[in-house]
Amino acid sequence: MLEGRQLAEAIKRRAAALGFDDARIGPAAALTDDRDRLARWLDAGRHGEMDYMRAEFEARADPARQFPGARSVVALALSYYPGEHPPAPAPGTGRVARYAWGRDYHRFVGLKLRGLKEEIRRLAPAARVRSFVDHSPLLERAFAARSGLGFVGKNTMLIHRRLGSWTVLAAIVTDLDLPVDVIDSGDCGRCTLCLEACPTGAFPAPYELDATRCISYWTIEASAPPPPELAARFGDWVFGCDVCQEVCPYNHRPLDASHGSRLSRAGSAGPWLDSKTLARQDAAAFKRRFKLTPPMRPGAERMARNLRTAVANTKRRRATIPPAAEGAPP
Repeated sequence: MLEGRQLAEAIKRRAAALGFDDARIGPAAALTDDRDRLARWLDAGRHGEMDYMRAEFEARADPARQFPGARSVVALALSYYPGEHPPAPAPGTGRVARYAWGRDYHRFVGLKLRGLKEEIRRLAPAARVRSFVDHSPLLERAFAARSGLGFVGKNTMLIHRRLGSWTVLAAIVTDLDLPVDVIDSGDCGRCTLCLEACPTGAFPAPYELDATRCISYWTIEASAPPPPELAARFGDWVFGCDVCQEVCPYNHRPLDASHGSRLSRAGSAGPWLDSKTLARQDAAAFKRRFKLTPPMRPGAERMARNLRTAVANTKRRRATIPPAAEGAPP
């Protein structure tokens, strides 16, 4: 049976074979600083309606709370980058964040995690393992950073040296005592492009996100309608927002756009949603089209509301653009 470094490398090779773009290993010890940061964030009310963030609060920063005997975390990254956002195909359309162009990644990644857990049990039959992907109670971003998968940027996203921030994260917690990888000591330096570019001012300070001012929160998580003065800043975003990632220098290098095809699905949202088409769909038709895709989370009614906001913002913007002077180039 493989042990130590050989076992760790075998796990990483299997992760790569399953389609994960990187895998690193860190300790499963509790994250004290990140736990305290989460507590302050919740106490300040910056989570909005996301009360699920309070659920199993202690366990989010301490895997041993839900997995007694936890010793190692295998942190995993999978790129979803599909390329640049194409221009709007027609008036009355709303922009969709890149991760949501295709199918919901939770099931897609979950199947890969199942395969990796099976491989770990094959390599170490006595091992106990548990997987986590996004919606599970674990601070995956913080554990990924401590495992050396990347560093957390000023926009609170994990930034991978090769993949940028266009990644979904997952983790496997195990009672195996695996050798840990070196922590990435990178940082954003003096760059503040993401903070300055946010249309709604959702970053009150570097490394701090106020979800109640975030476009992604209002278009995906919130059931209540956004304040009109805030909604006027959403631009044409109808599901999520990529602005803070689009301006990040780590995402300006050549990136492999073929990754996005892994999540492609016929009938999915794609980069733009058409308001007229969506308006003609009742709840049943909406479910048939968007089953197993991200827009199912807010649902038909809220997606229609998001599109109305996006269309209104687009019309308002066009109304404020002065016509080109006669004879001037367009």
